[in-house]
Amino acid sequence: MTDSRIKLLLVDDENEIIRALQRSLRKDYDIEATTSAHQALELLEQQSFDVIVSDVRMMEMDGLELLAQCQQNHPLVGRIALTGYADMEACQQAIENKTAQLIVSKPWETFELKNLINLVAELQQTKAALESLKQQSGGG
Repeated sequence: MTDSRIKLLLVDDENEIIRALQRSLRKDYDIEATTSAHQALELLEQQSFDVIVSDVRMMEMDGLELLAQCQQNHPLVGRIALTGYADMEACQQAIENKTAQLIVSKPWETFELKNLINLVAELQQTKAALESLKQQSGGG
């Protein structure tokens, strides 16, 4: 993490939440943000991200569905679900099937959120390095 900043994709269908996340995280991360899950999928195709932080409850597409598509098509992007609802059953299932690596409750505590983002980004970097070593050694 020392040579480059973590690149975040923030997704929430509420502009106020996006602005609050950007305010609290912009000093430490490179951020792209959108209020559209569909646009988030497009951004994932166009750019590389280290971590996606997505709201769970959104109008056009459920955040857990977005994270599931991210997991399938971009497995090296870390996935954090942000929820303001007592939607614990769905969130627990998302953790169990690895759709989301972590669940963060709204309102979030900025220090904690930054630590979790860093943790997920480091985990993904380690996975990518292991994958690269496997390919170099011819293993699978």
